[in-house]
Amino acid sequence: LNPKLGGRVVDYLGRDKKEYMKANVALLYENQARNLLSLKQSLSGIVEVTDQGVKVINEELLRSRLIDRLVYEATFNPDPKVVSFCQDLIRKIADSQGARLASVYDFYLRKAKDPRQYTIAAINIRGMAYNTAQAVFESALANQEDVFILEIAKSEIKYSAQEPAEYTTSMLAAAIKAGYKHPVYLQGDHFQINAKDYQENPDQAREAVKQLIRKAIEAGFYQIDLDMSVLVDWSKETASQQQEHNFTETALLTAYVRSLERELGLDKLGITVNLGGEIGEIGKGLEKGKERNSTVGDLEAFWQGYTSKLAKLSQEAGYEILPITKIAIQTGTKHGGIRDKE
Repeated sequence: LNPKLGGRVVDYLGRDKKEYMKANVALLYENQARNLLSLKQSLSGIVEVTDQGVKVINEELLRSRLIDRLVYEATFNPDPKVVSFCQDLIRKIADSQGARLASVYDFYLRKAKDPRQYTIAAINIRGMAYNTAQAVFESALANQEDVFILEIAKSEIKYSAQEPAEYTTSMLAAAIKAGYKHPVYLQGDHFQINAKDYQENPDQAREAVKQLIRKAIEAGFYQIDLDMSVLVDWSKETASQQQEHNFTETALLTAYVRSLERELGLDKLGITVNLGGEIGEIGKGLEKGKERNSTVGDLEAFWQGYTSKLAKLSQEAGYEILPITKIAIQTGTKHGGIRDKE
């Protein structure tokens, strides 16, 4: 504040802050308009946007030039309007090319009745997401594979600074770039309630995960790993007591996801979010003699408690709440490069 200038705020050059900010805001809006106009002009002859949707006119130019710019602007442009425009356009282009966001729910139901032993790859993509995903899609095309999951964990979202909407955009853009024209399956991996926060305030800790789940599903993550294994209390005497917080919170969040499906209209689109649970915490008890791998008793205790809770929640909701379709167990492994003393 400069008393000689009537209390006005001035910068180090003596310029009036209020007037200076007005001028900069005006310039910012002008640049934003130019940026959007430039983007829309770059679509000419490549992609046509109408009220009915998106039509790809020149796929070669889309893949060789345009998609790189769109995903770059969607990721790094500071203007939220530009980011939103690019994210929406990439999703519509991908959908028009057959790379629509999808759920493996029905596939899992069929797999449960299939006597063959096989699995579905789930690949965690973090750094250089757009480029890494391209390699995955190119490999899938070369090997004629079209059912695999691209996922990012709650912790990875935080340390890689990739919100679900950004991650979805990078994955779909990579599919477009690679010419991959099959359904794309995205998963929120290890969506956990923070154990410490849960001890202090369970409702608040649960709400934090709910907010993440909502953002993920709105972004097209139609696979969610409800990993409440960090809440298992091994100090309790029975398996049921040990797994109680795990199966209770997994049931509550299952009900939340099913309600979101209805709220967001996914049920009308025939999309059921594929959900998973976990009964053993990854890396738990690695020390020799202190291993705590999952047991049949752990599984039975979890499933009995989970289905009982879910039945009560279904009765309260007035409709059947579809359960999880998979359960991850702890087998003595730990993520990352681990070497023991030997």
